[in-house]
Formats: sequence, C-alpha cells, structure tokens
Amino acid sequence: MTTIGDVENAMLARITAASADAIIPYTYRTLETWPRDFDAYLNSEVVGYPACWAVFAGAHKVERAHSGLWRAECAFGLVVAAENRRNEKSRRQGGSPGEVGSYQLAQDALALLGDQDFSLPIDSFTPASILQIETADIPKAKQLSLYAVSFTTALYFTSVPVGANIADFGIFHTNWDPAPYGHVDDPLPDDADAIATDNVALPA
Repeated sequence: MTTIGDVENAMLARITAASADAIIPYTYRTLETWPRDFDAYLNSEVVGYPACWAVFAGAHKVERAHSGLWRAECAFGLVVAAENRRNEKSRRQGGSPGEVGSYQLAQDALALLGDQDFSLPIDSFTPASILQIETADIPKAKQLSLYAVSFTTALYFTSVPVGANIADFGIFHTNWDPAPYGHVDDPLPDDADAIATDNVALPA
C-alpha cells in the first residue's frame, strides 16, 4: 500500500533527477518535506536556495472504491523558494545569468510533477494552483520569494477485514528525544539513538 510519505518522497526524487539530468538548469540546495513550524524553521535553520519542500495538504474526500478498498482524494504541494538580495523583481524573475527566480521554479515544478504517478498506484497528479506565500512577517525571509504549487491526486487504502488476526496491544514502547537533540530517526523504534526509552505493559 502506498503511503503519504511515499508520495512526498517521490516528488522530491523526481525534482532531484530532473536536476541531475539537466532537465532544469539549476540545482536545488534544499529539498525536504514541509517542517512543522515553517516560520520558526526559516528563522532558525540555515537554508540553501533555491529550495523546495514537499507537503501533504490533506484528503478532502474519502469514498469506497469497492469492497475492501477506499479512495482518498488528496492534495499535495511543492513550495518553492528563490533568494535574491537585489530586489523583488530579481527574486521572482531571476537576475544575472545563473540566478533563478521563483516564477521559473514554480513553472518547472508544475511541468515536472503534473500528469505524474511516479510509478506508484495512485491517480496521476493534476495541477490545481500556483499561489504566492506571504513572508512579510518572517525576519529572515525578506530576501525570499515563495510560491506553493498544488496538485490533486487519489490514494487507495485497503480495509483491515473484520476478525483479522491482529495481535493484542500489550506493550507501549516509546523513544524520547527532546530538543535540542533530534537524534531519533526512521526506521522506528530507534532505541540506540534515543535519550530515553519506555516500555509500559498494559493490563490484559
């Protein structure tokens, strides 16, 4: 079954491949999934530009495709960002040779991701919109221009049959990784890198 994360990763992989194959005449210096707090992220992280972030924007309709299968109509987006210290026009349109603007980033994202299913069992991406992201209140974003390119698709999820042999939930196992450490990573659990680990036996 295809996961939401599979789709986000496939989006970024296609952008990376397009750059490596010189389909686009620039290289993204940051390719990531959307951070939880974007304003704080821009203010605290060292971000290389041009940059892009893949994001799952939600499932606005879920319906039964047939018995045992659900169809979720979903929205995904790619947020692109260009940096230029010269002026707003250069941030959007690019400046001297080698400087890419946010308009080209957005147009290329639509062209690269539209009509794609990334060889996954999903509906092909349908372009939906290109919208500007306002960053006036983010101090470290004053030299940036950002656009969100959105797409619609559908993912398919298999139902768990009634009476399936699912093991009892007997032990709650968790890794603790409070800021500023950030060492725990996929695949989970990651006991070796966690600051602390709990095992809580639940009553039968």
